[in-house]
Amino acid sequence: MNEENPNTKKPYTSEVAYNNDLTAWQSLRTSVNPFLLFQAYQIYMQEKERSLTLESDKMSHCYIGCQMRQKTNFQTVQYVAWLKELRDLKDCKRSSHFEVKDFEATVLGGEFEVPTAQDCVAICRMELPQILSSKSKP
Repeated sequence: MNEENPNTKKPYTSEVAYNNDLTAWQSLRTSVNPFLLFQAYQIYMQEKERSLTLESDKMSHCYIGCQMRQKTNFQTVQYVAWLKELRDLKDCKRSSHFEVKDFEATVLGGEFEVPTAQDCVAICRMELPQILSSKSKP
């Protein structure tokens, strides 16, 4: 198996450990309005390039979550963040490894209803350090 265990930062050595993490993550699934999910995808496609110019991966996640919130709702942002990490957990690519902090950063961005992209950047810069310093659980 080539998938990275978020606890050890090395490939999973046990199918049981992988399945436990996968089951735990899948249990967090929520439902979402398909129309809003489509809107979220459109926002992602429009904002992806800009998000990649920001200073870190977590900042990109927070920014995308904030931008999605402007035209969808918090539940949609939460679902998109969950789905992205589920795909990372299941794709068997070390380059797109599963990270709970990515989920948390996206969800953090989704908590803010601000009017502009610049506001999203500013609020993510201000709030992200708190998320990054806290402990996460898969």
